[in-house]
Amino acid sequence: MLLNIENEKVVVVGGGKVASQKVRALLPTQAHICMISPILTAELVTYVEEKCVIWQEKNNRRLRKALCFKGRNI
Repeated sequence: MLLNIENEKVVVVGGGKVASQKVRALLPTQAHICMISPILTAELVTYVEEKCVIWQEKNNRRLRKALCFKGRNI
């Protein structure tokens, strides 16, 4: 499946190795990437410092429950 996500908001929940891979793949799309995680890998910290992504330092467990069980959009 191919999606045009240029200038779209994309949320990545988590800040570990898999999240780093996802963000790395999303950067060329020019999407507006928001990271939600209490911690980030060194690579993700670099993206935040370079203002390539936005970081919201939150507990992702509560967010996952909200997204999965309450149908909320962020």
